[in-house]
Amino acid sequence: MECSGCVGKRGSSRGLVSASEASQEGSGESAYPSVYKPPRNESLPRMDQNFSQETITLRLFNLSDATSLIEWASDERIMRFSTWKPCTTREAAADFIQSYIMPHPWFRSICVTGRSVGFVMVHPVSNEESRRASIGYALAHEFWGRGIATAVVKKVVGQIFDEWSQLERLEALVVVENVRSQRVLEKAGFVKEGILRSYRVIQGKGRDMIMYSFLRTDSLHP
Repeated sequence: MECSGCVGKRGSSRGLVSASEASQEGSGESAYPSVYKPPRNESLPRMDQNFSQETITLRLFNLSDATSLIEWASDERIMRFSTWKPCTTREAAADFIQSYIMPHPWFRSICVTGRSVGFVMVHPVSNEESRRASIGYALAHEFWGRGIATAVVKKVVGQIFDEWSQLERLEALVVVENVRSQRVLEKAGFVKEGILRSYRVIQGKGRDMIMYSFLRTDSLHP
């Protein structure tokens, strides 16, 4: 799975509550602007020859994305590194979009030729004076290995430090076994800082996590 940070906690009624494991490090209201309204489609550079005829965009989620969300949120290959409960009904997916994704300060749908195939989010870490945030993402299995996740992460890093002027550090936590996601972050220029042993319970087991970071002063890899 090309996913980082999508290891949120379970809610008492909705099942899916958070898309980012790192977002659970604090509580309280976000110090980041919540009124930012980007264009509905934020274009990324076209991919290599595998995607020469397809455009990849980021946009806000809407309720019509519920069916697409189920396609990857119920896939065991994607959920194996997540604390999310599998989302298997359109009603649950629509409720999650409406109650969590839409009010979120920065949560985008990854689209390939207009089809929603995953997500990327940036979540502010509370009690850090707006200096720190976490990034998380997931991509439908059929789109793995094509450079999409790396391009998306680079796009987000390239704009989030401008949008959130007080942000100094963007970080990601990845399960040690999730080699694909580690490669995504490293290709984008994130620095591997170390391993946090038995840091999170995922699928009923304490898992070692790797901490990655990207600072405002760092440079994206070409």
